[in-house]
Amino acid sequence: MSEQRMAVKGGSPVVWAVGAAVATVVAYLALLGWHAEKTLDPATGRETGPYEAWQAISLAVVIGILAAIMGRAGKALLAIEVIPATLALVFAIDAATGDNADGLWVIGALLVLICAAAGVAVVALLLQRK
Repeated sequence: MSEQRMAVKGGSPVVWAVGAAVATVVAYLALLGWHAEKTLDPATGRETGPYEAWQAISLAVVIGILAAIMGRAGKALLAIEVIPATLALVFAIDAATGDNADGLWVIGALLVLICAAAGVAVVALLLQRK
């Protein structure tokens, strides 16, 4: 198969990277970007949030599906590079510019990066075409 045909069949890595980044940003904003208030339990004084469990789980599922699609398309390494970095960047911007930003967003962004990279790597590499 010629290089040109292979490029068309697999798609440009730039297109895949931009698509993955846009999909990641949209998923984050749709699931986490609109809910930035913490909840205070008056009985215990315990503060929770700002996200509900279903929001974080839904984001993980969407990111997992995106990683699976990219893995099946032969773009596993690209997924591992783009998705976690984009997710951590969007989280960092959201957390650092929030009303209750306390400086701990750096640790949160690092944890998002590490955990997302691990999850995306597992899914994308397990499902990649050989």
